[in-house]
Amino acid sequence: MSRIKRFWVYLRKMNNSLARWAVVAMSSMTCVYLFLIWSLLPALDKRWETLVFYISGGIIQLVALPLIMVGQRLEGREMDRRAQRDHELLLEIRNMIRGLEDEEEVDRFKQAMLMMAYVDGDVPNQGFAGAVMKTMEK
Repeated sequence: MSRIKRFWVYLRKMNNSLARWAVVAMSSMTCVYLFLIWSLLPALDKRWETLVFYISGGIIQLVALPLIMVGQRLEGREMDRRAQRDHELLLEIRNMIRGLEDEEEVDRFKQAMLMMAYVDGDVPNQGFAGAVMKTMEK
């Protein structure tokens, strides 16, 4: 891989990491409290008013909001990938269930799926385990 291509790959990874970090940081209560304190500075001293309005109206809105939108887009892509993987796995499990011969094999398979769900910390009627159980009922 050429140096330029490696640089662009590195830059894209760094940008994605920064965007994800921004979403996590700016969606915290700590950030809310910091912005609240920042907005109250002019009440303490009028000399802060111009700086607070400039940074709040200009920098935060023009930089932070697009950064958050990029981070949310990246998180949405990751959720779509995860949903696609789960869907493919569910189809594979459904095909496995249809291939089982007798009722005893089906019951053993159900028990194995429930055990896997408990080991993963999943609730049997929710999430992936719930989807597997619904698939097995059909």
